[in-house]
Amino acid sequence: MSQSVVDFTNNPDAVAQHPDGGWWFFKDEYCVKTDSEASASPTGIIKISSDKAWPALIGTDFAKKSTAVARHSDGGWWFFSGELCAKTDSDGTKLLYPTAQISRRWPVLGQLSDLG
Repeated sequence: MSQSVVDFTNNPDAVAQHPDGGWWFFKDEYCVKTDSEASASPTGIIKISSDKAWPALIGTDFAKKSTAVARHSDGGWWFFSGELCAKTDSDGTKLLYPTAQISRRWPVLGQLSDLG
């Protein structure tokens, strides 16, 4: 998929709000950040593992596709894809929690799944 045909308006993989009020949109291995008015993009379309985004994700499944992204109260970012998760620091340069099963990071979810 070339950058010129990435359509973030049709079925984005994930969306997360940035603390500055802008929004990150994710599709396949690409992401784009909007400003708080959604009228401009300070990044343009870039790869998720770009140094303008989350270079800590280089070589991980999350650099190829993230199906959920959430900002943690400590400023870090959680990435999810399938049954895997990982967490970066606030500027995306360090992997704070390496790739692991979601049920390993949140054991209660595995326990609740076993009840069903």
